[in-house]
Amino acid sequence: MKMLLLLITFVLCSAADGCLELHPPTVVVRHGDPVSVNCTVSADHGGMGWAAPVDDVPNTPGVQFLTWRVESLRIWDIKPLCFANRPGEAQCMERLSVTVYKPPDSVSVSSVNSADFMVEGSQYQLKCEIQNIAPVQNLTVKWYKGDTLVHGDRDYVTEDGNIDREKEPVSVSSTLLITPSRADDGAEYSCGAELDLGPEGPQPPLEEKSTPLNITVHYPPVIKEGTVSVTVPQGGTVSLSCSAEGKPPPQVQWSYRDAGNVRVTSSGGNSTAVITEASSANEGVYNCTATNWLGSDTATVFVTVTRTSTRPPPDTTTAFVTVSSTRTPPITTRSQMAAAADGCLELHPPRVVVRHGDPVSVNCTVSTNHSGMGWAAPVDDVPITPGVQFLTWRVESLRIWDLKPLCYANRPGKQCKERLSVTVYKPPDNVSVSSMNSTDPMVEGSQYQLKCEIQNIAPVQNLTVKWYKGDILVHEDRDYVTEDGKSDSEKAPVNVSSTLLITPSRADDGAEYSCWAELHLGPEGPQPPLAVKSIPLNITVHYPPKIKVGHKNVTVPQGGTVSLSCSAEGSPPPQVRWNYRDAGNVRVTSSGGNRTTVITEASSANEGFYNCTATNWLGSDTAAVFVTVTSTNMIVGFIIFVVVIIIIIIVIVIFCKMKNQRGSYSFMIMRPIITETNGAARSLSANGTQN
Repeated sequence: MKMLLLLITFVLCSAADGCLELHPPTVVVRHGDPVSVNCTVSADHGGMGWAAPVDDVPNTPGVQFLTWRVESLRIWDIKPLCFANRPGEAQCMERLSVTVYKPPDSVSVSSVNSADFMVEGSQYQLKCEIQNIAPVQNLTVKWYKGDTLVHGDRDYVTEDGNIDREKEPVSVSSTLLITPSRADDGAEYSCGAELDLGPEGPQPPLEEKSTPLNITVHYPPVIKEGTVSVTVPQGGTVSLSCSAEGKPPPQVQWSYRDAGNVRVTSSGGNSTAVITEASSANEGVYNCTATNWLGSDTATVFVTVTRTSTRPPPDTTTAFVTVSSTRTPPITTRSQMAAAADGCLELHPPRVVVRHGDPVSVNCTVSTNHSGMGWAAPVDDVPITPGVQFLTWRVESLRIWDLKPLCYANRPGKQCKERLSVTVYKPPDNVSVSSMNSTDPMVEGSQYQLKCEIQNIAPVQNLTVKWYKGDILVHEDRDYVTEDGKSDSEKAPVNVSSTLLITPSRADDGAEYSCWAELHLGPEGPQPPLAVKSIPLNITVHYPPKIKVGHKNVTVPQGGTVSLSCSAEGSPPPQVRWNYRDAGNVRVTSSGGNRTTVITEASSANEGFYNCTATNWLGSDTAAVFVTVTSTNMIVGFIIFVVVIIIIIIVIVIFCKMKNQRGSYSFMIMRPIITETNGAARSLSANGTQN
């Protein structure tokens, strides 16, 4: 009985909790398309409705279903809710699962580290760029070689800082690492963006494919196999044919001891040496060499001339060569170049530094006898030319980033080679500096990272990034970061970033930081070294306030007037205010960063401390002024005191002067003065008495 009651309770509760049903329960809709979903109620209710950020349906009583309908759905992350209100019971709710999708604007594939051609055996990175696709979590990037699926990628990179759980469109990139062989020359690589949105989505899953990328693969020559020895009767004729494969198409030539009766013809990758009226002078080794800028391959045919007592009728024998061939890998080191050349070739100039797209011209001079000389290069190669002592390799507009032109001369039994060192450079498209962790003002004493971004510069291994504060060099950087997964040995242009850590002070407010991209290309390059400067970054530094005037005392007579001035510096400019005991005769005025308190008709009520406080969001500073008010009696007493002191000083001065006068008198003895009176002589003594 208990089990039956529990079962009935479970069924009733389940029915109540599931009183709403959506048709369909899950929606997959293309952005901008219409959508319509019905909500049906299976229980009594006081009203039902749809809560949604667009085209919601208000609470509606007396209906058994309601439709949520949008003519053009343009909200990416939406979770509409159907509800029904039951009297005295919990509200029924059912949330609709909505997936809004958008095919990408474009899908494209490119080679990250090769703009022109690839070299057999080297690694290259292909990049698939998918613009504005949603939702990215349902995306699979598929890589194709021709019609064959070679890789499926869900470890792609979302750009613009979006995470792979975003509902809105994001841009995505995926990379594929390949190592092409000669069999891949002309192969087509493409990528597809596939949105698998489940059974409710498009079937088969929506897939947008890129335009195929056709790759060109360069590889060293290989001479096709053939006969390694041939016999011809004396006086007969024999043809030695040599054919080679390579890209770019190799130059094929023969080297031998010339007896004057050998004729060589060449066409494409084939070369034929025809010996007529063969004699013993024609016996020996005939070397066929195929050369392009990546290397060479050599095959040998040994010719034997048989002698007969009677001259046989002319016979023609054809030998197709190369079984025992020697393949020469590309010459890469200076020692290899020197060994190959043996000093018989000289380049003028021996090293070239040229701006991408500019012309270039180099002479190759031979200092020994030869049967022909030429230039093997991926662009504007010079075919083998006999009877000359020099040849010029000339390009009107050099647009290949990594090339190693080879000058060669054929000597009997040996070939001279000299490889030209070419550096192709390009100034950056743009150099800019920004603050990585602050778009607002900086705070004094905190650390910040400045970032210098250098767009499309080559060759990056010759780059020095210089940081300046104003006109002062503060840092040189060669530990920069190359972007897009490229290494710092790239010959083609790359993007580079460098960082500088600073701790600004208030003295740095308004300072200008800039960075320079400087290419040091040696004595053959531009002098002084090519440098491109960024627009300066002007930094604003915020710091707490500092009041210019410190603590002091001020005395004002009773009834007098005094001004107390307070000035502070800070960034942002601080608010300055005075705190004091207001006696009603104090007025505060402001001008700029100064705040002045004026006391008029001062009285004892104005005595005390006046505090000035300067405040901004970083802190505050306070200075105090003590005001003393003196009364009139005190002033009179002070004046009397001063007068008494002055009188005393005057008396002392006069006394000193009188003392000095008494000590300065001297008395002299006067001679008698004789006068005559009535003929009698009289004399007056010095004291005037008559004698």
